[in-house]
Amino acid sequence: MSLHVTLLGATGLIGKETMKLLLENPMVSTVQIFVRKPIQIQHQKLVQTTVENFEKLENHWNISNTDVLISAVGSTKSKTKLESDYRKIDLDIPLKGAELALKVGCKKMILVSAVGADEKSSIFYNRLKGEIENKLSTLNFESLVIMRPSLLIGERSESRPMERFAQMIAPLFDVFCKGKFSIYHSISAKTVAESIQRNTVNSILGKHILHYKEIIKT
Repeated sequence: MSLHVTLLGATGLIGKETMKLLLENPMVSTVQIFVRKPIQIQHQKLVQTTVENFEKLENHWNISNTDVLISAVGSTKSKTKLESDYRKIDLDIPLKGAELALKVGCKKMILVSAVGADEKSSIFYNRLKGEIENKLSTLNFESLVIMRPSLLIGERSESRPMERFAQMIAPLFDVFCKGKFSIYHSISAKTVAESIQRNTVNSILGKHILHYKEIIKT
């Protein structure tokens, strides 16, 4: 098996970990990433495309073949004040990427969503995540794997004081995240990336939604 993988969100917390693992995986032949600024990583498998405006992603889509599309795209309220701008990142980019990937024969997509994703939620973030999940579910992927992690543990490049504080106290709350509440258990970005890598190379058909317990095992 020699897989061509396309990764959206390669510079984010989960994206960076995923990219490292895919580049090391002998079953992956190429890792195509789309970034706003070139990253300082040199690897024979890595193909970078710089995109100044992701609203015009189709103008930069230079891929003739991809087996797996991974979307680890995401923003935060502190970086994206307007809900309309938030939608352009968390919904429009993965949806456009999915449509373009299907045109070149992509069969599998892996989406990093979030716990609580629900298109009918009163919370904008959860509603947006639910919306992108539902839109992708209507497309013709043979395999759609949706990751729904809760609080992510890991070092980000930018400063997020509130998130850092939440990471510090997470172990106190994780004690109570058992049974049906296990979906709210914090999880490291590396663990999510490891699950993404496994699901990239594994043969799996249909739609699958993975929460904490499934992510750490699947």
